[in-house]
Amino acid sequence: MTVNEYQETFNNKRVKVYQIGDVIDTSFCYKIESPYEDKDSVLDRLKSLAAQEGSSDLEELIIGVWQDAYDVDSSAILKFLVDHVSSFSKLKHVFVGDMTYEDCEMSWINQSDYNQFLTTFSGLETFCVRGGQGLGLGIVNLPELKTLRIETGGLDGKVMTDLIASKASFQNLEHLEIWLGTDDYGASTTIDQVKEFIAGDDFPKLKYLGLMNSDMQDEIAEALHNHPILSRIETLDISMGTLTEKGAKALLANDALLQLKHINCRHHFVPDALIKELTVKFKNQHINLDDQEEIEEDWLYVEVGE
Repeated sequence: MTVNEYQETFNNKRVKVYQIGDVIDTSFCYKIESPYEDKDSVLDRLKSLAAQEGSSDLEELIIGVWQDAYDVDSSAILKFLVDHVSSFSKLKHVFVGDMTYEDCEMSWINQSDYNQFLTTFSGLETFCVRGGQGLGLGIVNLPELKTLRIETGGLDGKVMTDLIASKASFQNLEHLEIWLGTDDYGASTTIDQVKEFIAGDDFPKLKYLGLMNSDMQDEIAEALHNHPILSRIETLDISMGTLTEKGAKALLANDALLQLKHINCRHHFVPDALIKELTVKFKNQHINLDDQEEIEEDWLYVEVGE
């Protein structure tokens, strides 16, 4: 599967593509994009948006496709926002990379270092980014952050190292979603890093834990055995990955999961017999075991790689 849908709402507001000269209406979330062969670039549109009366009242912003995203990174976009912070002073909810496969395959999206951007906009409550190529975070301090979503076909281990170093500041985080991906598309995050990231008593307000789209989904399932974090969250999302019989058995042996409200394992390689056992045991957790895949010649694949 590829990413084939755009964000339609963001922070409970309908998304509207901004056109140069549009009068700002803060009841919408504006999306800035520049599709292939569009005469106006993302920077052109951002300059127009920043010049409009009311830009400093915007709380939401989505950046969609920029021209040649497979070859040109996001650094100029981030620099513009940093340099014009006064025009976006109330920005709290940001998503960079809202593209479908028709715009640019996720693994081809060229991202960049977000440290200065996240330092400048340290009051963000929502930060979402799609694409792992060139992605950097650095050590950040985001005490107001409630939603963190990082979607990649392969997460660089350096990004996870930075998340580990920054996690003490995520005291208000409620929704955490990380697409870890596969080494075929640049993943170098290890299971030991994942364990370190979720260790301890950080994330006191976390309700949704997503460690997803991973070729080490079995190891993640095992790492969660009677894990203390399960007593704090409501939803565990380990979907989109390569969960097999091994991971299914780890889930069945983990009674700590029974305190959850929901478990998502959609897109998996679990055999029929274990699907039945999981469905029975986690009936009250409304476990999602849709999209069973077949193992062909020992080949397992995540839902979104390329």
